[in-house]
Amino acid sequence: MELSTEYKGETVAVVFSITEFRSDEGDFDNLDDYEDDEDEPAEGAGAVAPGEDDFEDDDDDNYEEEPEPSIDFNVHIGKGKETLTFECTTDGSIYTINTVNISNEDSPMERLEYEGPNFEDLEENLQEGFFEYLHERGIDYEFARYLFTVAIDKEQREYMNWLKDIQSFVSK
Repeated sequence: MELSTEYKGETVAVVFSITEFRSDEGDFDNLDDYEDDEDEPAEGAGAVAPGEDDFEDDDDDNYEEEPEPSIDFNVHIGKGKETLTFECTTDGSIYTINTVNISNEDSPMERLEYEGPNFEDLEENLQEGFFEYLHERGIDYEFARYLFTVAIDKEQREYMNWLKDIQSFVSK
C-alpha cells in the first residue's frame, strides 16, 4: 500500500505491506530445541511434591511475554530525480528509523547504492535531525499509530475476503 502527499514541492510517499507484520522473535528456527528441553527438568530442579500445584510457582523469570507485532515501512521523499528513503519500523505506538539512504533516478540500476550506516550508529544530534525532518513532513508518532491501525484493518479485511473465497471454492 502507498500513502502519499506533497510537502513544499516534495513528494512524500509511505509504502508498506500488510504481509510484513513481524515480531522480534524472528522465525521459529529454535522451536525444535525448545521442544526437546520441554519434558526434561531444568538442571538442579527437584521433583514436584505430590499434591503441589505447578501454578503456585511465582518465579516470573521463565515467563515470556508474546512479542508485540510490528510493521516495516519506507518513507520516500522525492525532490526532482533524487529520493531520500527512510526505512522504518513501528509497533503502533512509536516508530524507529533503521536506515537512511539516497538514490538518483539517473543512476544505473545495476549499481549498488550505499545504503548508509545503521541509524543507531549515527551521532545522536543527526538522529534527532532526521526525526525532525520526518516530523515536519507529517511522519510522527501519531502517524505511526494511524499507519499501524490502517495496516491491521486492511490485513483483517483481506483475511476475511480470503476466507470467503476459500469457503466459496470448497462449497462448489
